Amino acid sequence: MITQHRMPWTARRSGVTLVELLVVIAIMVLISGLIGAAVQKVRQSQMARVSEDIVTKLQVGVDTQYKSLVTQANTDRKNRTKEFDALSAFCSGDDDRGVALLAYCRIRQAFPDTEAELNSLTNTGVPGFTVGGVHFYRPKHFDRVVGITGTPEEVSSALLYAAISATGVGGATFDSDGATTSAQADRQLGPVNARIYVDAWKKPVGFARNARNQELEIAPYVNPKDLGRQDPLDPLGKLSSNWTNKAAAEAILGVVFDGRNRIPVVYAAGKDQNYNNLGGDDVLGYRLRKIGQRGFKS
Repeated sequence: MITQHRMPWTARRSGVTLVELLVVIAIMVLISGLIGAAVQKVRQSQMARVSEDIVTKLQVGVDTQYKSLVTQANTDRKNRTKEFDALSAFCSGDDDRGVALLAYCRIRQAFPDTEAELNSLTNTGVPGFTVGGVHFYRPKHFDRVVGITGTPEEVSSALLYAAISATGVGGATFDSDGATTSAQADRQLGPVNARIYVDAWKKPVGFARNARNQELEIAPYVNPKDLGRQDPLDPLGKLSSNWTNKAAAEAILGVVFDGRNRIPVVYAAGKDQNYNNLGGDDVLGYRLRKIGQRGFKS
């Protein structure tokens, strides 16, 4: 007679207990969270790289126009234009000082970066500002943003777009291949529907004409041994020395001639999406392109 052996109850059981199911679910949630965090980190890094690429391209556009304006000032000196001669006389007859001052005036005219500076410029009747008897008017391509209001970053971004999207001094047009098209956006800024540049987080990409940071006093941005002659628009230090109309020129242009390195910079808010006054994790154009020890030589 064949005897059948019964299997223990535990061996015959199928399925899982509630506790086992909860453990599996907990493990899946943990793994999902880790994967989500990793994906988010990768996504943030990708967006940061996109923002850096945008800032780099815009910085190139700014640098190109700055260099053209400095070259133009030197050409005016060579040709002894009436504007240059007037400014040279205003600079106590010093041509080196005159060409540096002319470069400052042309750049102030071509790159307003605040509402106040834009509103102080006009293109008919009364000039925007006058230095040494030379009148500087608002370039026509800024007409479309007159009356603009908004945050400082929105305003400077709109003014940056107007400045570098126009035909440059040398006749070239910035970004003719459309490389920054995806970085453009339309914003209603007060009564003006303005075009601005935005980073990967859709935050405005701003611009500062005379940026200052402590790191700009050391290499690779300047030669630290050349104290008092670090201003890239005034490499001979003529504007920072004592001269008769120095205070008047500083008041008109809104800058102090002290020989320190002040450079144009395009900036984005960075990963924290907060503007940190060119500090913190702000993405700065001059850091990305490392202009060298002397910057723009006039």
